[in-house]
Amino acid sequence: MKKLLLAIVIIFVVGCANKKIEPTPSINPKEHSCLDEQYLELKNKDIEEMTDREFKYFITKDEECLSYTMAQRQINELKIIGTFTWLISFAITMASLTWVL
Repeated sequence: MKKLLLAIVIIFVVGCANKKIEPTPSINPKEHSCLDEQYLELKNKDIEEMTDREFKYFITKDEECLSYTMAQRQINELKIIGTFTWLISFAITMASLTWVL
């Protein structure tokens, strides 16, 4: 039983050591709606002063920015949950290893 548990612990540790950590992609300001120069200028402009075309552009970019921000928030939350899960698993593994030895 102890040998089986030790084998499981070793497999888990090796698996965790091989876990890939995905780098956060860099943000190209030209592709990111929240950093769009025209959007930022319109954001500081009063809605009454905008032309119809500017207002449509602003609404489109504002929705894209909101979607991007929410997606980034979800990605960050998943990273935190993943890290927490990994730490819990590691703690359980170390406790099991201590118990076996």
